[in-house]
Amino acid sequence: MSDERDTNEGGTGDDATTLPLVNEDGVDLTLIRWSLGLTATERLRVLEGHMEFAEMVRTARRDAAR
Repeated sequence: MSDERDTNEGGTGDDATTLPLVNEDGVDLTLIRWSLGLTATERLRVLEGHMEFAEMVRTARRDAAR
């Protein structure tokens, strides 16, 4: 499995345009690049969606325990 991905949306496969998927510490750089491509408002909306999901899971666990 390769740790590099073509960054051209056209998918030319040119090795000169590939960036690593993870850094030496195992951090997923694709998520960082994706996040940096969003506006601050878009990042907040994503965070709100994660928070809503977490609350939904908490509620479901609480209801299942009854």
